[in-house]
Amino acid sequence: MISEPELEDDGRSDRPPGRSGAAADPGIPGQRGAAAGPGPGGGAPDRGQAPPVVVGDGRPPPTPRRTALTWGLWGALAASVVWGAGLTLYHAGGPGLGGYGPERDLCLDAPLTALSQVLGGPSMPQATSDETEAVDSAVCRSDLGPAPAGSPLDASDARGGVRALVDLRYVLHRQTDPAPEFDALPEPKSPGSALHLLRVPGLGTRAYLVTDSVGDLPPTLRVLDGRAEFTLSVRVYSSYRGHPAAPSSVRSRYVAADLVSDVLAPAMADDLRTVLKTVKSPQ
Repeated sequence: MISEPELEDDGRSDRPPGRSGAAADPGIPGQRGAAAGPGPGGGAPDRGQAPPVVVGDGRPPPTPRRTALTWGLWGALAASVVWGAGLTLYHAGGPGLGGYGPERDLCLDAPLTALSQVLGGPSMPQATSDETEAVDSAVCRSDLGPAPAGSPLDASDARGGVRALVDLRYVLHRQTDPAPEFDALPEPKSPGSALHLLRVPGLGTRAYLVTDSVGDLPPTLRVLDGRAEFTLSVRVYSSYRGHPAAPSSVRSRYVAADLVSDVLAPAMADDLRTVLKTVKSPQ
């Protein structure tokens, strides 16, 4: 039987001498025993050496982690600054308050020009104010009169002229909306009295004139403008000529309904319209 001739190593084989079996191919990744270039100094290969960096492959270089963190910190800082600015504007009467803010002397912003024409000029104004985190408030009380001759409210009275006590109040609600409670009527002072509510157009968000059927409650104009609430009441009374009665001994005069609607209410609305513009203006 003729056998295949054995191949003899003629020195041209690629296998290194003294080793049997298949040689490891350095081009096959992951194969153990793959050939590697000499390490630093010509020694053994450095298996911890980083792979070569490919330059110009069209991909952007990765963003360093420190740079990403820096941008994140700047973003957080910017958001904090914006939030702080918004909080400052809120407390300064900015967005949400309609431009209204604290009022330290309401009498300076309430000349009461229209009421003075029918009741006489103001005297002895008294202003108070208070500021809290939730509510800012201010009050101006003044005495008007005596009513000039020829005024519809100057009734012929043997004991003297006609004067009026004016009470103006301003309340700014910083944290709550006063609109749900604004429409509620106050309680009548007398069991037999009835309160009448009249809508006054063109004044603030909405406005009402409240009158009493028996005169226990003076004519009162209530105005709501956003979160700012204004109340103006005018109590007309008689006094000895040249000697106004003290508030504790005021004899209130009942003003006829037609004089309230035709004379007193328009003057009150004009004065409150001026007060709203002045208080809302930047200080």
